[in-house]
This record gives sequence, C-alpha cells and structure tokens, in this order.
Amino acid sequence: MPSTALDALVDILSSQVKTFQTAYTNAGQPVPSIDEPWCPSALDANAALIQTRKLIVAAAYQLISTVRSPIEIMQEGGFAAFTSVALAYVEDNNIVDILVEAEPQVWDSTLMILLLLVERMRQHWWVLVFPADLVSDDCSGRFLRYLATRHVFRELSPNVFTNNRISSLLFKMKSVKEIQANPVDRYEKSPMAAFISYAGAECLKISPYIAPYLKDPSKAATPFNLAYDTTDTIWDFAGRPGNEANAKRQAVLMAGANKQFSPDIFVNGINGKSLNPGDVVVDVGGGNGSATALLYSAFPKLQYVVQDLAQQITEAEKYWDTNSPDAVTSGAVKLQVHDFFSPQPVKCAAVYFLRMILHDWSDAKCKEILNNLRAAASPTSKVVVFECMATYTCADASNPVEAPYPLLGNLGVAGGGFLTGMDIGLLATQGGKERTKDEFEALGKECGWKLGAAMPGQIYTFVFSPI
Repeated sequence: MPSTALDALVDILSSQVKTFQTAYTNAGQPVPSIDEPWCPSALDANAALIQTRKLIVAAAYQLISTVRSPIEIMQEGGFAAFTSVALAYVEDNNIVDILVEAEPQVWDSTLMILLLLVERMRQHWWVLVFPADLVSDDCSGRFLRYLATRHVFRELSPNVFTNNRISSLLFKMKSVKEIQANPVDRYEKSPMAAFISYAGAECLKISPYIAPYLKDPSKAATPFNLAYDTTDTIWDFAGRPGNEANAKRQAVLMAGANKQFSPDIFVNGINGKSLNPGDVVVDVGGGNGSATALLYSAFPKLQYVVQDLAQQITEAEKYWDTNSPDAVTSGAVKLQVHDFFSPQPVKCAAVYFLRMILHDWSDAKCKEILNNLRAAASPTSKVVVFECMATYTCADASNPVEAPYPLLGNLGVAGGGFLTGMDIGLLATQGGKERTKDEFEALGKECGWKLGAAMPGQIYTFVFSPI
C-alpha cells in the first residue's frame, strides 16, 4: 500500500501507463505522439483503454494540482478565458489550414480522406513563420505561443510553428481557398472547428451576463437573451436571416455529437425485443429521425413516429427520402410536426424516447415535456431518456465506477471535465443543465414517472414507467 496520496497517484500513473503502452504494442500500433497529427484508431473506442486513459489523466491532473503552487493554479484559472480566445483566433484565421498548405506539393484535392491526409502530414513539416502577413503585427505568433505553451501547436525554433496532434483537430478538410469562397459551409467536415468557433464566439460573449442573470433571473429567460438583447431562443435566433453561418455551425455540432454514440445504445435502450409487432415508438424532438432509422433497421415490425418542429420535419423528409423511402411510404415511419411543449398527440405508445433533449431545458420546461407524455401514456408505456449523467466529485454509489484512492469520485477533468463545462454552457445559452441520477429521479417523480433502470454507457439510458 502506498504511504501517501502522492505515492498512490504515482502508482496509478505507473501502472496505467504500462497498460496503455501494452495495448498499442499488442495492436501493432505506435503509441500516439503529441508531435504528430491525430490519427483515428480502433483503440480510441476501446472501453477498457478509455478507462485507462481516464485514470492516467485523472492522476496526472491531481498530481499537478497537489504539487503545483496554488497561486499558479489560480493565476492559470483566471486567464483560462484566453485559451478560448486563442483557439478561436487560430480557427477564425484558418491557421491550421494554412499550415497544411504551407508545403505546396502536399496539397492535393483528392486528399480529403483523413487517414490519407495523416500519412502525408507525417512525411512533411508544415511550418508557419511569424511575424506573418495574417495581421499587421505579431499577434498571430503570440497566440500560437500561448497555445504551444499548453501543447497545442509546436514551436520548432523561434517564431516557427507547426501543427501537432492536438491542433490538427482544427483542420477543416478543405483548402483555404474553398473556405474563403464559401464561409457559411466552412465547418461541414470539421465538428471540432465548429465547437471551438461556438465556444469562442457564443460562450465568451454570453459569459459576462451569467452573474447578472443569476442575481435577477426575471430580467430574461437566459444569459443568452441578455447578451443578445432578444427574446428568441438560441435556435430561433440562429434561424434569423443573416445568421445562416451560425445555424450551419449548430447543425454540424449536433450531427457530430450524435455520430459519437454507438447505435447499440439506442437499439438496446428501447428494449425492442420485448415489444410486439405494431407497437408504437415515438421519437420526441427527433430531428431528422436518424436515431429512429437505427431502430427501424433493428426492429422493422414496430411502428415509429418522428416528431419535431416544421423546419426539422422538412429536413427529416429529405433524410428519409434519401435513406429509407419505403419506411415512410409504407407507413412504418410517420413524420409528424409537433412541439413537445404541447399536448402529446400520440396516445398510449409503447415507448416515448427523448435523445439529448432534457439537458437543453430548465426543470420547469422539462416538467412540461414529461407531463405531456404522462397525460398521453398508458399504464404500460415507457419513457426512455438518453442523456449524459452528471456525477459527484465525492464518492457516491451513482458514480459509474469506483475511483481508486485518492482520485476524485468522478475522476476530475478526465471524467467530468467536458460535462461540467457543458453544464455551465447550457445554463448560459439555454437555461438547461446536466443532471445527476438523483435529479433525473426527482424530475420524473414530480411528473408521474418512476425511474427504473439507469444504464451507463457513452450516454446513459434512463427508463421511466408510470407511477
């Protein structure tokens, strides 16, 4: 047994790094290098290796937090907003893309497949020397040095920078000329660039309004409404004329988020094998119905209804016409315009499911949604909610894994870093929140739903039954 918490952290790092290296050796792959561009690997989705990575990161961060001066930690936190500023700057100025084109013979319009591009990136150094012509002074070099200090980009020699594993994620998979010719669609192949743009443009602008909003929530529905002086929701605002680029960016973000989840989560989540032929499954707020398409493929004898607002259903019609036109014409899948804050028109469905919907809304709004479903449900109906689950930093039975001593219960930034950031982002932009298991249970109970199973995974599956 380690004699101190510091010894325990070092032991975790030592053992888990060995496990990490062994996994790559056994797969015949090199251990990832921070100096080379990111290359997708099957190991990225390996559940055991994901947990190994989390333990390494959790222990490393806690070790740093233990030995680093708390003054330095507070100073770094105070300037943390400038990380978003710097990332947004290099994204907006297409610096990663310029670096990709800095070696003239490398760019080839046929190299739009990431794996082929990665091989080219490994064969060439793409560098950018500053001061450069991007701006009239040395700001670009200063932003790059700020990021390189935090291991985003690499400074090869004074004022000479190149992409690395982390910065390469911002490559938009297009030439700079294409980006400049059609900026509205600049993010269509790069969800990460879209996310950085969103964080830098929207979140930073809204952040100063969070405190005033919390002091007096009667001023507006959300901090977003204060920042933009509008009564529109963030979605309605994006749909205004002149905001087409923002709307496209949001669409890319949502599509990118959905693609990261295994189809098995949804297929297993509704327990379709237990349903009878002809039973109705309703995809509430389902967008284009891509999740329903997975279910239809797995359980073609069930009946499906995809519900959303008119604009989304228009897109859904295009999606199904392209991917599975017979499903709609046969009546197996129905596309229905419906606002989930209105009474639910489909009565007594076997399953109503909501995929990443409730976190967008406050408790009061979620109750409206769940009450409408309860009023429409039969005694045997189920509500299946697919959402991320917030976890506690202390030890708690609801946490998905028992963290080894002395790690935080949620593994700190390794387990809850993005989600806690997302939670504040939802508060700022939509009045929503990420919820703990206890909060999901309480929310359901107030609306006549009893939480049964809470199945962990990339996202959680919460299954509710009528009380």
